Amino acid sequence: MNTAIDSRILTINQGEQLSLDSASISLADADGTNVRLDLPMRAFAGGYYSNLQAMYDHLNVSYHSQPFLFEFAKVTRLNKEETPYDDSPYFIHSSNNHIFPPIRPSTMSILEHIVEMMYLLLCYAWYTVCCLLVSPRHSRDGRLCETYMEYLERLRLPRYFVDCYLLPLMSAVTTCSHQAVLRFPAKDLIEYKKKTHNQPHFTVSKGVREVQEKLAVGLNVQLRSRVYEVANYGADIRVRWIESENNKKETKERIFDHVIFAVPPNVVGSLFAPLSSMMARIPTIQVRSIVTKRPNLKERRRLHQIQSISSKSQKIRLVNWFEGEGWTQSDHEQTSGLIVTTCPLKDPTQANELHSATFTRVLRTPESRDIVNTIFDCRKSASLASKTWMSGDGGIWLVGGWCWDGMVLLEGCVSSAMKVADSLEVDIPWSDRVVVNAHINNRI
Repeated sequence: MNTAIDSRILTINQGEQLSLDSASISLADADGTNVRLDLPMRAFAGGYYSNLQAMYDHLNVSYHSQPFLFEFAKVTRLNKEETPYDDSPYFIHSSNNHIFPPIRPSTMSILEHIVEMMYLLLCYAWYTVCCLLVSPRHSRDGRLCETYMEYLERLRLPRYFVDCYLLPLMSAVTTCSHQAVLRFPAKDLIEYKKKTHNQPHFTVSKGVREVQEKLAVGLNVQLRSRVYEVANYGADIRVRWIESENNKKETKERIFDHVIFAVPPNVVGSLFAPLSSMMARIPTIQVRSIVTKRPNLKERRRLHQIQSISSKSQKIRLVNWFEGEGWTQSDHEQTSGLIVTTCPLKDPTQANELHSATFTRVLRTPESRDIVNTIFDCRKSASLASKTWMSGDGGIWLVGGWCWDGMVLLEGCVSSAMKVADSLEVDIPWSDRVVVNAHINNRI
């Protein structure tokens, strides 16, 4: 075992490359042109991602407004003979209603479509007004905050609207089951709705590879290295890892002043003993994304019908399975003829599957929110002891999409990193454009 003291900044990563772009892939489309696909999809909405946008502007990362068409479909049975791709949609919604009136699915009559639109208009208007005027119940007197299910029941929203529209949309955003979304703190989803209401969607023009390249400038990166222990020894922090190079593995150890974890909570708990019990109470799941070819002739005709109406919109098909926990398969249909599917309900045929990637999704519950807020001192804990480990203790810091009081998205990654930088008195070049850690320090 090699032992050394290193005062430099070192980034240790288990993969062959840095993780932001590690699951993305370059493939040839139907015309043979090489295209880059981001896995998972990295679209973001205005209003919610203030820190992320400010960072992109500072780095001169180009991004553009991207309208979407959300096509809602459902699956009644899943077996070897049937596939969700063959089901017809029951509604087509354009982001920010950039296409009005909504596109009528070919299987729906004009009268049925009008009735469905009127029903949705009334339900959505009521939901929007409630989000603006009815605040979720907060944690107090030892009681945890209100869940999304409890909040929706309080609003008395029709079950059909919740099951067939609200949950599929939020399930696609959070890449988890419908029941998991209902267990989220209501505050998360209502704040997301309020901040993104009538805001445009954006995508990075050259993909997240450009973001990763700009963020990695000047970093001392150690790849193909798996950290297996982090521990405090007085004022120092000992990090142990296994380095793989040329089919050889070597155990290494170094002493650092600060260690910043940028990994899911289950990994934090396995590496840093003082947090193992707390991290075990933050739920995570494994989510799969696959890249496939555009399927059959019937599907091509359906897509051509939509493309003829809106050539600039990207299509996201939300295929819903309502049994059990309830799941939404999200098919992001590329102009290149490829489809990125997240949370597939069925495995595609081997001939159609071109690439597959798995990533960890951190889920939110009132309890996990309470744990995170205690660690980051966002507010007084409702159920945990007032004195517990906090981010920064002993030079150990936590950052990531789950390390703030909000949806587990890229904004949380930037916001939590800004909080660490601010604590270490590191200059944040874009902080004059936003309120630093506005989401984290929002006391509710």
